[in-house]
Amino acid sequence: MFGNALKELRKKHNLSQKDLAKEIDVAPSTISMYEMGNRSPNDELLKKIATYFDVSTDYLLGHIRKNDNYSDDTYEYLEKIRSDQDMRILFKLASKVNKDQLNLAIKFLEMMENE
Repeated sequence: MFGNALKELRKKHNLSQKDLAKEIDVAPSTISMYEMGNRSPNDELLKKIATYFDVSTDYLLGHIRKNDNYSDDTYEYLEKIRSDQDMRILFKLASKVNKDQLNLAIKFLEMMENE
């Protein structure tokens, strides 16, 4: 699972194994072994790879699968909600209010953003 996800992300970003190895400070052969499933990264390196590609470690490990029907932005938002407690609270509250209240909250947040 990890190897496939890594290879997919590397190719999506038009990186060679050598390029990626340089970016995350490992040997190119390490990337090759990861992609072939012969080796797995330690937790620290897994987090470094996730940060580099802006994905979750769960995605890299195959715990979250992408559905091609959703945009990359959708996955980014889902990951933010999953990983940030304040975002989870905000989403939970937003899901409990009516449409008018939600529109008012959106206008308020937009005003704050423009300050």
